Amino acid sequence: MSALGRIGTGLAITVAALAVGRTANYARVLRKVVPLPPEPLDQSAEVAAIIPARDEQATIGRGVAGLRAQEHQNLRIVVVDDASADRTAEVVAAQAAQDERVTLVRGDGPPPGWSGKVAAMAAGVRAAGDSAEWLLFMDADGVAGPGLLGRLLAAAEEHGADLVSSPGAARPGAAACLLMPAATVALFEVVPPNGNNKRVLAIGQCLLLRRTAYRRIGGWAALAASTADDVDLATRVRDTGGRVLIVDATAELSAQGHDGFGQLWRSLRKSFVVGTGSSVPLLAAGAVVSTVFGLTPPIAALTGLLRRDRGLVAAGLLGWAAQSYGQLLFARFARQSPATALLAPLSWVALGSTLGSGLGQVLRGTASWRGRSVTR
Repeated sequence: MSALGRIGTGLAITVAALAVGRTANYARVLRKVVPLPPEPLDQSAEVAAIIPARDEQATIGRGVAGLRAQEHQNLRIVVVDDASADRTAEVVAAQAAQDERVTLVRGDGPPPGWSGKVAAMAAGVRAAGDSAEWLLFMDADGVAGPGLLGRLLAAAEEHGADLVSSPGAARPGAAACLLMPAATVALFEVVPPNGNNKRVLAIGQCLLLRRTAYRRIGGWAALAASTADDVDLATRVRDTGGRVLIVDATAELSAQGHDGFGQLWRSLRKSFVVGTGSSVPLLAAGAVVSTVFGLTPPIAALTGLLRRDRGLVAAGLLGWAAQSYGQLLFARFARQSPATALLAPLSWVALGSTLGSGLGQVLRGTASWRGRSVTR
């Protein structure tokens, strides 16, 4: 075997070993996610649901309708229109006219020193008043099933949690099956759910927070400039003596907004830029490592077949199989088709290219979301 061949085989074996380790870790971490209690909490706790919305005319209607249909009725719904340029406010106003529990707050954008989403959520809390025992922060593209709120409350009481958070089930499609699996595996490696790391995981799509914990952390004003508001919120709740709980509410919560590949790509790119603190070395290393990690197994398997090198074929197939099992775990958790597991190498390449795109934005100084900069 040539020196180049030995390097290729060594790389394939290394990637296969890493893939087995990563998937084993992902399986272990997923077991830490707590299932929702089967029954809602049998009490009349008052909840204020707050939705920050910027240019969400395509999704906000279903989001508000899902909250209006909650089995837990003691609920106020506040939608903060964050200087939208589309018909977001009109869609919400129409529902507010039908249901007195719905309030529309019109905003002109964040004040100096505030990020847009945090400012909108703070405005929503002010508009909701002080009577609600719980605050529910939802993304505009989230659609809640009728039992979501009651079961989140039950989880909080059962586990003594001050902050309960969950992702939503992604809509089936190429965007979710290519972009989300590798990104989720990588995220859970850095900030595992229900762990005791330096940073604490929460998922901005759905955040149920005790009012007492909100006051204890100093409200959103304490996180005014945050562009990673969910993780920053969870970390501050933990650091001020509260408990954070990640649950699996995918049976009661879905995400509708990222229908297209491009929209989800841009959303994840923004999250990576924010999550790395716009670090050029981290984005560059992540782009290279993820791309090599994804490409090596199928290339090794194909090259081994052409060269009749059984060892290389075995290393390539082992790496591919380990990556695919990780994607299968994601598919089960996110309620996606198990058949997408075979596309696992492409998901890692997609992650690498998304990180690379984020790197390009940082170098050009153009990293933004909804027309606003996301760099600190």
